[in-house]
Amino acid sequence: MRPRFLTVSSREMKHGSSNMTPRVRSNPSSGYRGDQQVQSSSKAERSARKVMATILWDSDGVILTDFLEGERTVTASSYKAVLRKLKTALARKWRGKLLLGVFFHNDNAVAHSSRTVRNVLREFRWEVISHPRYSPGVAPSDFFLFPKLKEHLKGTLFESMDDAKCAVSTWCNTQPSGFYKEGPRRWRRSAEVATG
Repeated sequence: MRPRFLTVSSREMKHGSSNMTPRVRSNPSSGYRGDQQVQSSSKAERSARKVMATILWDSDGVILTDFLEGERTVTASSYKAVLRKLKTALARKWRGKLLLGVFFHNDNAVAHSSRTVRNVLREFRWEVISHPRYSPGVAPSDFFLFPKLKEHLKGTLFESMDDAKCAVSTWCNTQPSGFYKEGPRRWRRSAEVATG
């Protein structure tokens, strides 16, 4: 058996987002769908409709999905906590395979490349696969996972953030056998082409 390859990425879901198109109804009597604009009376109301989804996955499927709500963004501290949750989830899911090693890929966002995070990854003894600078679209989540998730959620009306989170988790966990193998396979092919 060989070491396992893991990848991670985050996407924001909110009203009017070009990254993800799910919409959350702030007031059930004033629902909206698609690209309709909603007049918001306060920043708090707008931020209540935003959630950041961080999905950590390998070729067998999603290992962990973490959500940050409101105005929160992924910081070194919050990402460190996610990595600790990931290690626990891996111990359950991979049962003994952690000893074989982990190849870990994440993009080069500031929170992901901070000293705090590098120290945690060193502590875990995971081999970090470098991500090319200024290449946000090269990560498997960016060209494979999130576009498919976005297409699935397009135009969906959610009653609450819990409904949005449930929809993301359900979609991730119901993909057919072999679906998650394609992302790393395509990433490897594009890396081979890039390195010539």
